[in-house]
Amino acid sequence: MMERFTRMSPPFFKGESDPILAESWLWETEKIFRAIRCAEEERVTLATYMLQEHADVWWSSVLRTQFVDGAMEVA
Repeated sequence: MMERFTRMSPPFFKGESDPILAESWLWETEKIFRAIRCAEEERVTLATYMLQEHADVWWSSVLRTQFVDGAMEVA
């Protein structure tokens, strides 16, 4: 699935604070998911692969976060 995703030239997201840029990245990424018929359970992995700079640092901190019950669900 990663190969099909990257062939579509998905946009990178660097964590810009402009909500229009964030929304545009999300829209373009979701459009690719629909085009390649990507399963819901693969979307987080593929989308976060496209994060760079501030966004990638933020995602790394999310992955290190442990909740009280030890479980973490990413939606």
